[in-house]
Amino acid sequence: MILDLDAGNTRCKWRIADDKKDVRKSGNSTLEQLCAAPFDEPGIRRVRVSSVRGPEADAMIARWAASNLGLNAEFASATRCLGQVVNGYTDPERLGVDRWLAILAGFDEVRGAVGVVDCGSALTADLVDKDGLHCGGFIAPGLAMMRQSLLSGTDKIRFAPNQRNAGFVPGRDTGEAVCNGALVAATGFVAQAIERFREICGDPVILMTGGDAELIQQQLQFSINLRPSLVLDGLDVALP
Repeated sequence: MILDLDAGNTRCKWRIADDKKDVRKSGNSTLEQLCAAPFDEPGIRRVRVSSVRGPEADAMIARWAASNLGLNAEFASATRCLGQVVNGYTDPERLGVDRWLAILAGFDEVRGAVGVVDCGSALTADLVDKDGLHCGGFIAPGLAMMRQSLLSGTDKIRFAPNQRNAGFVPGRDTGEAVCNGALVAATGFVAQAIERFREICGDPVILMTGGDAELIQQQLQFSINLRPSLVLDGLDVALP
């Protein structure tokens, strides 16, 4: 059994899969909650990790894996190339490991031109051409980050920070206007990224992941395939 962790900026997704890659158990919590709770799952022989949290959090994961499971955590990292996929960054190690893993998983699935969109704390969109070359990408604030920036950066815009998006309609109060405005902005970002990808690669397959992926997908007219576990899937490619 293999335990895979996707430690993002706000949440930590995990799953346990057998040697046939069938998922036996999965969860979604904060990293702190995961590391604080007992984890009694027999038969785990490897721990693979995608982490964008930084050295302190990575050390916490390593200690947790060692003390709870008696295992050394294996951390994925972005590289110059892996298999047919070539990292398009000038400095490959500067590409976020979550983006790299999603790119690897996306190309592994499609085996052709693919656009990978992650709608999490940040919005990211990356393009890989039919030969596996990463052509670069776009990054923008995610929905929650857009809302929070207005709360922290203005004096008179006030609303409940956990208010959910209502949709593509003009807001009738400040909270609704901000939430809907963020959704309009995020949807525009994704739509424009896909249009640019089409200009470069014709008609790439679009895969979308992240906590807000389904909400944003519902506002778009493009053919988009939801892949909730794309980063975790990338661990299979990067750390087989």
